[in-house]
Amino acid sequence: MVDRADAGLQSAVVAESPIGSAAFDDAVAGFQRGNVPPPRPANDAASVGDGRVRLSWAASLGTEFYRLKRGTSPGAHPTEFATTGPATAFEDTLAIQSLINSGLHQLYFFYAADTLPISTGDTLFAYVYLDPANPPETVCLQFVTDDPDFYHHRAYWGADYIPWGDNGTETRWYMGDLPPLGQWVRLEVPASVVGITGDTLGGWAFTLFGGRATWDRAGKVSAFPRLPVPAGFTATEGAAVELEWQPVAGATGYKLKRGRSRGVYTESILLPETMFLDDSVEVGQTYYYVVESVNGDNHSGNSVEVNVTIPEITDFVWVDDESNLPAGAVLVGTEGDPWTWVTSNPTPFSGAQAHQSILSPFMHQHYFYGATQTMPVNPGDSLFAYIYLDPANPPGTVMLQWFADGANDWVRAYWGADNLWWGVNGTPSRWRVGDLPAAGGWVRLEVPASVVALEDKVVSGLAFTLYGGRATWDQAGKRAPASASPP
Repeated sequence: MVDRADAGLQSAVVAESPIGSAAFDDAVAGFQRGNVPPPRPANDAASVGDGRVRLSWAASLGTEFYRLKRGTSPGAHPTEFATTGPATAFEDTLAIQSLINSGLHQLYFFYAADTLPISTGDTLFAYVYLDPANPPETVCLQFVTDDPDFYHHRAYWGADYIPWGDNGTETRWYMGDLPPLGQWVRLEVPASVVGITGDTLGGWAFTLFGGRATWDRAGKVSAFPRLPVPAGFTATEGAAVELEWQPVAGATGYKLKRGRSRGVYTESILLPETMFLDDSVEVGQTYYYVVESVNGDNHSGNSVEVNVTIPEITDFVWVDDESNLPAGAVLVGTEGDPWTWVTSNPTPFSGAQAHQSILSPFMHQHYFYGATQTMPVNPGDSLFAYIYLDPANPPGTVMLQWFADGANDWVRAYWGADNLWWGVNGTPSRWRVGDLPAAGGWVRLEVPASVVALEDKVVSGLAFTLYGGRATWDQAGKRAPASASPP
């Protein structure tokens, strides 16, 4: 809400989104990283009334805060008059932010007509984001009961710098250390410890000593049983981190959190299922994860923490030029797509040759089976192949298929549309990895062996499959931890 609008003056206001991290509760396809400019804010709107201008816009993924600029003519916005904080909001479209102050300062309301009754077993909550460059020394929530005495009940975190009430009583109850900086954190206070069970709240204060914070959703969790913490949380490292946990009865989703130091989780993602493949990881980096079950405002709290260190990795090339195909391999082409070796258009990724498909509007592939020079796959390995999609004739689907000795069928991973019919989608017989790779350049396709059930198997066949279009393929094999031995 902007209340510095002069009567009769036309103001033009824009929002900019500098580089930063996404809002805590943004549900994104994966964890975000990298110094990439975020998208320009969209769906901006302004409404006028009561001497104020209300501004809103859609959140931009990868944004830490927004700068608002104002001018009095279209396209000219010389005055930066507000910075909105870590995102448009933790939830919905707006959050409230304090000023930077070295002493006691607060935002509050009272005499609310829409009061909040507190029952036995209720828990009060509020979300806060502490400015990492200007952290407060004390964070305090004050609850104002709807009575003639206007009596305050308080809970605080950090140093005991709140002057009101008596420490250790419901008028000033210590909850613990300050929450982590630079991330959205849910503060919770049992109503019983601040003495408001059976009362009705007509006001609430968001109080700091020093620094700056941004506040968002606040209210109560009613006295229903809290969701259990997810059990069986595991993380398996490789080229990507495979995370799994057991389902929780009553949960509508799960919030997976990640950080790069113990106990501090700076990224999160909302998930409907109990498995996630985190492929936005860096070699040599250690990642820390927790997960909690969620149903509306009912959060279980964090699970046990697991951590993985992404190992140094080594490529073992199994297929490259025609002269060094695996011994014993029987070469096959289907739907008129033979093994065709090229030395240009495009230039091979490695060696002297690459193999190229025909141009077809339907399924076409070339493959081999029966290799006696096999490729053993170990736990933690990933499988890879290099591909170049024809920019003038991109396929709708790209698929890699592997055959393991002793198996009854091939296992498959694909990118793009689900146009190929073998196997069952979402299983190792047809696992979707993601969108099509970029066309017009060499791209490395990579799949953790675990998701196609090839760990501890010996591979003797490999298929290069397309639906529509044309592609060129080059070296393929497996990536293993640096300590592993070649096959």
